[in-house]
Amino acid sequence: MIITERLFAVDMEQKGSQLEKLMAEQIRQDCDRLIKKIQQHQIDPIGLGVYAQAWQYSHWKEAADDWGKALSKAKIRIQPVVHIRGFGVSM
Repeated sequence: MIITERLFAVDMEQKGSQLEKLMAEQIRQDCDRLIKKIQQHQIDPIGLGVYAQAWQYSHWKEAADDWGKALSKAKIRIQPVVHIRGFGVSM
């Protein structure tokens, strides 16, 4: 993800790592809400089944016939990592 503009004043050299943590936490919360909705509706619009098939085939094969139900019971943990690579032009 690339953010091209910020509308608040922050000393990026002093508070950059704190901003990275805040952004990672916000992304994690948004992803958790999305995963919860996906599980509620027992759907897989983002292709988690393809990922499971590739990396955990034996487990996926057991659940393949009713993947939506299996996905609704799965424990999914998202851990985003945010790195600020540049600060752009400072005023």
